[in-house]
Amino acid sequence: MDDPSQQPPQDPPPAPEEAAGSLFLILLFVFVVPLIAFGSLRHEPHGFQIATLITYTGIVFVFTFCRARWEFTSYSLDEPYVQEQVPRLVGIYFLYAIALYFGVGWALSIRASLSGWWLQSSDPKGTPPFDLVLLATIGAAALSQILASRRILGRAKMEEDRRQRGEP
Repeated sequence: MDDPSQQPPQDPPPAPEEAAGSLFLILLFVFVVPLIAFGSLRHEPHGFQIATLITYTGIVFVFTFCRARWEFTSYSLDEPYVQEQVPRLVGIYFLYAIALYFGVGWALSIRASLSGWWLQSSDPKGTPPFDLVLLATIGAAALSQILASRRILGRAKMEEDRRQRGEP
């Protein structure tokens, strides 16, 4: 069981305008940006990988720094404890981004050699298993990076709060 003193302090629930702003950003980076990115880059070399990284970056940024209804801790880029962690977070992001770029490229390169089962859905309106696995893998990478980044920021916020209270 987690010790409550080891949990990052939570902000009060978001004001309606902040919640609306977070919802707008989530909708923007989950629906609008992917449509534009994938639509405009579909015929470019490595366009799918680039569009994936653009979408991934937006989603990771929004869910790392903005607070949502289920997560009451926000991390402002203006805060000194956040600014101290930015180089570490950027390094983690680049590791994930490089792995994602090459992983998606590899998956697309082996697609042609897969059996028809992987590439066709049994339901005419369904999604092929290959696409589902690719989306689930990208989603798992995004979720793990978001959780790791929020854990880093949560610890930094706890340390900052301890310093402000004068605790060792």
